Amino acid sequence: MNILIVEIEESMINDNDIDIERVERECSGNMPLKIDSLYNIIVCEECGIGLPFEWIVNHLKENHGIKTQIVDVMRHLDLMRSSMRLTEAKEWIKNTWMDKAVQDVPVHQGFACNHCQHCTRNMKSMHEHFSNKHRGLKASENSQECTVQMPFRAELRKYIQVDEFDNEMMREDDEDEDDDEGWNKTLEEEFEESIGRINISKNNEHDDLRLMGA
Repeated sequence: MNILIVEIEESMINDNDIDIERVERECSGNMPLKIDSLYNIIVCEECGIGLPFEWIVNHLKENHGIKTQIVDVMRHLDLMRSSMRLTEAKEWIKNTWMDKAVQDVPVHQGFACNHCQHCTRNMKSMHEHFSNKHRGLKASENSQECTVQMPFRAELRKYIQVDEFDNEMMREDDEDEDDDEGWNKTLEEEFEESIGRINISKNNEHDDLRLMGA
């Protein structure tokens, strides 16, 4: 009897293992991933972001509850070699300012700096850029509207200008609605700065005249 009980328990354990394996296998088949063959970048379609090769397994686990291994990801996407790795992504995002959009990553209306190609989603951010990098120049006069995309997040976070993309990739959201407000605010801030410079100049002239008359 004892032997029979052990055999039944082992059978139950094996059945449970099979169920677990089947669930994990089904999850692996539902991975929301796609490969952009132009750039060799894996994109999470649900999150709309590119993923360096080293980030994929953890992203699936933490954001989608999918436990898998990188070999399953490669099999799922029919890859024979790794996609863009972190070191490659750092170099690519560092040197890329304008290019064709990465597939399945949202595209937005934004702005590009005419002096260094820095891109932002709104004029408020562009004004901050000019305050930090191009002090004395007006953001409204030295930037232009364009379409932008953020291919990666985290340490690779950066907007790039894109000149070719599918129409369904364009997104309009609350942040875009704030662009006009940001533009008007920038113009107001620049006007106030101009008035401030004029006042300072007048004060200096007044001081100079007072010294001359002394």
